[in-house]
Amino acid sequence: MFSALKDDITSPEKAIQLLVISKFFIFAKRKCEFIMISKELLDILCCPETKADLVLDDNTLVSTDKNTRRRYRIEEDIPVMLIDESEQLSVEEWKEIMKRHNKIVH
Repeated sequence: MFSALKDDITSPEKAIQLLVISKFFIFAKRKCEFIMISKELLDILCCPETKADLVLDDNTLVSTDKNTRRRYRIEEDIPVMLIDESEQLSVEEWKEIMKRHNKIVH
């Protein structure tokens, strides 16, 4: 498909077509990198340290507990819910994540 377009790149229509197709494939590739966790799983998961709710933030789960501010990574669509392997976020970073997910921050 690309080779046919590259051969006739002189026409503006073909150049635009190639650009649109290449942007679509880049978007599709990025879309595949998103973590897939079902809402049902997210609803039953909680922070193992505080039992607080979690929010899905990119490829991590972040505790809504303002005292511990734990972030748990996700590997191959499996949350790693080990306290020893979690990261404690700074107050500023945690607040930014909570605001992004419409969680009330005091």
